[in-house]
Amino acid sequence: MYNNVAGFASTPTKNISFIPSVTIAPKEHYGEIINGKVKIRIYDFSKGKGQSAIEAVARLDAGALPHLQNLLAASYYAGRDLRYPDNKYPESKIFGEPMASGPYQGLCQMTKLEFVWTESKKVWGISISNGYAKKVKTKTGGYMAASGTYKETKKGFFSLPTPKLAECLKNCADYFLLKKIEVGVMEHNLAEWEKKEKEERAAFRQNATAMPQQYQAAPPQNPPGAKNYRLMITSNFRRDQNGYYYCECSMKGHGFLLYFNKFPENPFPMNKEIVLPIMIIDNRCYWASP
Repeated sequence: MYNNVAGFASTPTKNISFIPSVTIAPKEHYGEIINGKVKIRIYDFSKGKGQSAIEAVARLDAGALPHLQNLLAASYYAGRDLRYPDNKYPESKIFGEPMASGPYQGLCQMTKLEFVWTESKKVWGISISNGYAKKVKTKTGGYMAASGTYKETKKGFFSLPTPKLAECLKNCADYFLLKKIEVGVMEHNLAEWEKKEKEERAAFRQNATAMPQQYQAAPPQNPPGAKNYRLMITSNFRRDQNGYYYCECSMKGHGFLLYFNKFPENPFPMNKEIVLPIMIIDNRCYWASP
């Protein structure tokens, strides 16, 4: 079902999956490359599959992974993480708009996620509860569930030993690191391409200013099938997704696009009538390079 499962464990009656996903961080989030979340899915089919099965889902922010990894290490070696003195990691989220109708009218979706360490068994209990609650605004501008309004609709529980849970969390962290590298390389390549395009356009404009009269006459020889046309170039050169250069032209009051199989070695003057050899192929106008 999912191609990017970073962690998976199962018993004869249930399974748990850790599924990381990323989106590109918006420009407003300075210093961030990606926004990452881990979808934790517990699928309990002890009472049957299909509609009889229970699927509980929670989404963990990528920023919570280091806290969980530290908590795992401290608990396993009988230590204590001062942020979580009970060796528990609780998290609850309320989101979305209130339901417009139905049994949960006026309530918003809510998830509760909890990691609990059991010292006697040396295992972690992972509990996910899905339901609905009334959303109220906090003093800091966020949202929380109003006390006593939560209505649980389904719940899942799964136990994992520390090494297995640590492996799942590490795989998720590695996935986010890989995506950061991929996005960084992509943005670097895009920046290099844009830089090259700007340099080519600047060189073209400079040459066009220096040699405005070069193409006042038609080329001495035209390739077979080409005809000379008197036209006016009205835009700078651009490049389409297939790598072809093109520009906007005007001829006898009609506008059209003129394509080039290669970037012209010498510039054409803009907004001035010139004569160029042109071939028409599949209803496209191409410069017939002599």
